[in-house]
This record gives sequence, C-alpha cells and structure tokens, in this order.
Amino acid sequence: MVALLYCYIVVLLVVVLLYCWLLHSYIVELLRCFSLFRTRLMLKNSPFTIHHSPFTTHNSHKMEEVQLHLNEKNHGHFFITDNDEQIAEMQISISANGLTVYHTEVSPKYEGHGLAKKLLTAMVDYARKNKLKVIPLCPYVHAQFKRHPEEYNDVWKK
Repeated sequence: MVALLYCYIVVLLVVVLLYCWLLHSYIVELLRCFSLFRTRLMLKNSPFTIHHSPFTTHNSHKMEEVQLHLNEKNHGHFFITDNDEQIAEMQISISANGLTVYHTEVSPKYEGHGLAKKLLTAMVDYARKNKLKVIPLCPYVHAQFKRHPEEYNDVWKK
C-alpha cells in the first residue's frame, strides 16, 4: 500500500513537472512574440534616427550597405535595401550594456544569398564596437551562436 502511494506521488510529481515545463515554454514563446509585436508597433509609430554603419554588402545588384535605424528609445533594426526596397531586416533593441535581437527576416526572393549572415555580422560588429552583450531571442541568431560559439562567446549573454 505504501509503495503504491509512493508510485502515485512520483507519477503525480512527474506530471506536475512536465506541466510546469510546458507552461514555461509557452510563456517564454508568448513573451518573445509580445516583444516582437511591441517592437514592430514602436518602429511603425516612431520617428527614426538613422545611423549608417560601415558594413557593406557585395553583390552585382545595386544593393545598399547594412544600415541601422534606431528610435529615441533605442528600438530599431539593421536592414538591407535593394533599389529602395527593404529586402532583409534584423529587429533589435539596445539597453545600457545589452543588445536584444528579436527577429531576422529576409524577403523570399533573396533567400539563400547570405543576407541574414550579413545582418548578423553587422550586428555582432556593432555589439563589439559598443561593448554590448547580445541577448539572442531570435531563433536564427540563437542557432548561429550555438553552432559557432568560438565566434560569438565574447558578445553572447547566456
């Protein structure tokens, strides 16, 4: 009888832990989506201060260099344009000593041209230059940091 009670308690504990883990994963994803939505809303409703970065793209098209737009609250994005059309962007926010990356997106017709990598390189160079630690909420940036820790450990806030 006591052994059965212990088994029941262990099973109940495992179920509760599993539920907590799933709830935590759901909350983290919900917060990430909320942050992304909030950032996009702020970007649409805020005037930008434009900062041009020295990071350039090399392609046969008239593709512009990677640029950074920040608003007065230091929310913004790195982006690349081609003939005045934005074709890639990386949404970020900057705090006193951190740079949070929310989302990276490349226009479907430009996928496979290394534009996300160019945005990543520009963002990491910016973080290093400004002594910022990167918080990679963006799945692409997080995956790159995990795949190549030797390249990004100095800026990765784990």
